[in-house]
Amino acid sequence: EGLMSFALPLVNFLLEKAGVRLVEIDVFDLDRLEELFGRGELDLIFTSREPGKKKHSNVRTLGYQSLDPVNTNPHFQVMSTFEYGSKREKLRGAEKVLISNSLAIRRAWFQNFGGQGTLPSEPRRQKSSSRDTEPVLMIASDTLSPILWKQLLSVES
Repeated sequence: EGLMSFALPLVNFLLEKAGVRLVEIDVFDLDRLEELFGRGELDLIFTSREPGKKKHSNVRTLGYQSLDPVNTNPHFQVMSTFEYGSKREKLRGAEKVLISNSLAIRRAWFQNFGGQGTLPSEPRRQKSSSRDTEPVLMIASDTLSPILWKQLLSVES
């Protein structure tokens, strides 16, 4: 969800100009995204890190994003399922914890009820001076048509 500003124009290009008739666009936690991509079940992904140890040949850095802390209500810990999996042991003292893989739900919760957690910044083309900035990557499977990959790169430029 946080990478829609990069993904949707490319999906529009696929449907309008590249002859692609069907696109399914889903939101996954990083661990699930990596699992599905590694098994060859996804052709094109947008992510903040390359999945697995394999070096992929079809990778393009689209921009950068940071995880910005939110600390507006100490009674609620708000996190993604990925964050919860890595921080579960540290949460024993938390009053209440909200977990969602939906960025839109977490953002709305922070706006309506407050909480403590992180939200990704809006993606930007240029790297900021913050050392906490993560790349936003577009990665295609090795089986994606090289012609289609070149077309996607020309749209992104």
